Amino acid sequence: MMRQIEPENCICVDTISYRYPDSDKDVFRDFSASFPMNKHTAVLARSGSGKTTLLHLLAGLIKPTCGEIRYPACMEKAPSFSMVFQENRLLEYRSVIKNIRLAAGNVSDGQIDEMLKKAEIFPYKHKKISALSGGEKRRCAIVRALLADYDVLLLDEPFTALDGETKNAMMRLVNDCTAGKTMILVTHNESEAEFLGCEILRL
Repeated sequence: MMRQIEPENCICVDTISYRYPDSDKDVFRDFSASFPMNKHTAVLARSGSGKTTLLHLLAGLIKPTCGEIRYPACMEKAPSFSMVFQENRLLEYRSVIKNIRLAAGNVSDGQIDEMLKKAEIFPYKHKKISALSGGEKRRCAIVRALLADYDVLLLDEPFTALDGETKNAMMRLVNDCTAGKTMILVTHNESEAEFLGCEILRL
């Protein structure tokens, strides 16, 4: 559960345990961590350590078996989350702009166009997602998350399918758009965490 009782300016994971319904093994047992608000945190660990599960718990997509997740007492309600999942989770037969509009907050068409240009997918604005390459879809998913109305941005291996300068450009875009905001990044790549100025949490 998530309750508004944390006095410090952080999201606090307090001795949570979690086990998937079809499993006899705990993903987490009595796990605790703090994620400071208005800063960037990276979660690093080997595959299968529960990094993605932790993001899902933070977002409230699943509930801990026991323990609780607390958020700062200064907030009037539980924080809102925007997320880039490992899968793009785009509507394949809708256009890029329609996918973004479904999740975008109170942003203008001009702001969307500017973001698409920075992500170098503006020429595909009216194309269906199904017509895009894997890297173009990934950039669309990142832009959609950045334009959503959120308190906390959750990124689960966001730069997969991106190589070279495209990856660097998207990391710069994420960094610029999240300055002074709360971001939690899951990655296997420590250099990504360093680029984005993250405090590192190792599971």
